[in-house]
Amino acid sequence: MKYFTRYLCSIASNLNINCNINNLLENIFEESGFDKTSCSISHSQLYKEMLVNFNVDVIDIKINPETQALINTVFFTVQTNFWH
Repeated sequence: MKYFTRYLCSIASNLNINCNINNLLENIFEESGFDKTSCSISHSQLYKEMLVNFNVDVIDIKINPETQALINTVFFTVQTNFWH
């Protein structure tokens, strides 16, 4: 969750259709807590607070190798010309 907006920004930078870029930018603003209709808190912060309420210690969470491979694959994909 920490870098979700990085994926959205990477996708937006590779799109060539303005309406799609605008839709993603709106989502980035909402995800970041800058949307005027939101509660002015980022989705990542909401997620962290939820984990705290469930007594999950996020500092001790280890990323599984498979999860890291998925993160790397998704980030690589959104940085390529796949979207053209």
